[in-house]
Amino acid sequence: MKKIILPLIIAVLCVLSSGCVTEKRTVLKNPPPPPPAPTEFITPAPNSRAIWVPGRWVWKGGRRGYVWVPGHWVKK
Repeated sequence: MKKIILPLIIAVLCVLSSGCVTEKRTVLKNPPPPPPAPTEFITPAPNSRAIWVPGRWVWKGGRRGYVWVPGHWVKK
């Protein structure tokens, strides 16, 4: 009987203690406003049909926050 009680107590304590650890997560429904846009230097167009798409901030969340996506040329 004593051989069963000690492992049973240890098993119960392990199960109970594993539920005590919680992970705190913060979810932002509305991210903070982006920082000011950096100065972009527009390169010459690769051809006459290209359109310049300006750079922008993209919210990646977490520790990364906002990430700058530089401007680029796209074909029309």
